[in-house]
Amino acid sequence: MNKILYGATGTGKTERLIQRYIDLIEKDNVSSNEILVLVMNRNQSLKWRKRMELLCSNKIKRTSFFGFIQEEITMFYPLIQKECKDIKTYNVKPSFLTFEVSQYLLTKLIEQRRVLNGAFYDLSSKDSKIAIDISSNLVKAASAAISYENIGDRLYNSLEVKTEEKKEIYKTADKIIHDYRKRCLECGVMDFAMAVDLFNNILLNSEEYINSLKKRIKYLIVDNLEEAVPSQIDFLSKILPYMSESLIAYNYEGGYGRIFGANKEYVEQNLLKLCEIEKIESLPYTCKKEMVEFSDMLFDGIENGNIKNKYDCPLIKRMPEVPLRSQMLFN
Repeated sequence: MNKILYGATGTGKTERLIQRYIDLIEKDNVSSNEILVLVMNRNQSLKWRKRMELLCSNKIKRTSFFGFIQEEITMFYPLIQKECKDIKTYNVKPSFLTFEVSQYLLTKLIEQRRVLNGAFYDLSSKDSKIAIDISSNLVKAASAAISYENIGDRLYNSLEVKTEEKKEIYKTADKIIHDYRKRCLECGVMDFAMAVDLFNNILLNSEEYINSLKKRIKYLIVDNLEEAVPSQIDFLSKILPYMSESLIAYNYEGGYGRIFGANKEYVEQNLLKLCEIEKIESLPYTCKKEMVEFSDMLFDGIENGNIKNKYDCPLIKRMPEVPLRSQMLFN
């Protein structure tokens, strides 16, 4: 049975997940090694750890989606090496770059191209700032299950005002992305975007890997589904039919992960229909009723522009979306 706990913030969804996890191990005699728990990040994993007391257990598989991808890529790295011809260094396992290291490498590559080839001659931005933009868009593309190829071309085509200068900038970005990725994989190292891309396009398309996953994972528990990126939703949709039981917490109010690629609409269109929905109608126990009413009023004011000041104009001014994070910050 696949069930989604559908409720607002503070209605006890996570407590239900933790209790069910404990019951599976201590009452149903399920090995913890057969239960995959996906949480939002390391902080949430630590909260789970503090609130969970087990009499005994096997290996505990509690991790973020990216943490899970890293473990799976490491375990099945020989299969990835066999299928990915770009990998030239045959190590026992890959090396994973932190976000800061990947930005540093991109910064050095951009610096070199600017000096030797005159790249980005129309841009006044610093090398490090361009690297952050490229890294962010690589992560967003991978999280949305979009190919890294022609990211610059996609961004250019989304612009309202197109010029030859801008086209050349995005074309240069595509070339740098290609060279950066190629060199990293040659050395057997990968960043977040490359890891997600290899997981989606090699492991999830491998019958050998899927069969192994079916044997290893029997139960699935997911917290904060509203924070999930499309790649995670695609993965969950693929493995749900193979699970003996799944319990997923979903906050219909949304979350904070949209800037990192979380897509609430994608969740509702592609995953909710695969599960039984249990609506939680209780009021949040994390705050008083008066605060809930105040937050609803404040939300209505922000969303619908109902909060006015003495000049009789909205306090919140909405800015149009822009393709680059740096441009958003500049605006």
